[in-house]
Amino acid sequence: MTIELFEPIARVYDFLNHLFSLGVDRRWRRLLARRAGLRPDAEILDACTGTADVAIAFCRLLPSCRITAVDLSPRMLLEARRKLARRNLEGRVSLLLADAQKLPFPDGSFDCASIAFGLRNLADRAGGIRELARVLRPGGRLQVLEFFPPAASLFGRLYRLYLGRVMPWLGGLLSGSRPTYRYLYESVVSFLAPEEVARMLEVAGLRPLRPERLSSGIAFLLQGLKNLP
Repeated sequence: MTIELFEPIARVYDFLNHLFSLGVDRRWRRLLARRAGLRPDAEILDACTGTADVAIAFCRLLPSCRITAVDLSPRMLLEARRKLARRNLEGRVSLLLADAQKLPFPDGSFDCASIAFGLRNLADRAGGIRELARVLRPGGRLQVLEFFPPAASLFGRLYRLYLGRVMPWLGGLLSGSRPTYRYLYESVVSFLAPEEVARMLEVAGLRPLRPERLSSGIAFLLQGLKNLP
């Protein structure tokens, strides 16, 4: 995973995410939390949490849930800790420096596991999905929110141009780290198709639900259910 690309932009990560998506990324994360269909006191794992936006979305939706949020970037976790403190959510979310490909939790620890815009960054994507499936309880749900390669349509071509030209230039200007935003473009256009990720969920022992297309295909939400014994 390319931690060295994300460490320098931790302080501006949220600002640029919201800027480049025109705020739609907030709606995607709220949708992820709603689609989980969890009871109020559920135990949730958020992998590759970044600055904990998904964890915060769950906190707002489920007043008594317990969330463990993990990431490999110390600076991202520092920003997450500051954000949680501003919202008085420190007691609701446990932050942990950990690798989504090698989780430090026993089998069957969580009712739900989520990974938002982090699967592309794993060296072993199938292994990461297997790990997330492993820590789910029977009947638990894995959620993957991710960018996928733009479709071969007019909108897709315009979006590819935006990703490949506008974001690296403006992201580099505002963050001081053009390589990070060039990497974003390259990781999206070279990523798997949603159907291939759904197949990974199935191979990991989950029952994949139909991929949900978001914002004209800019992102997809994929979910898999762990079979009951």
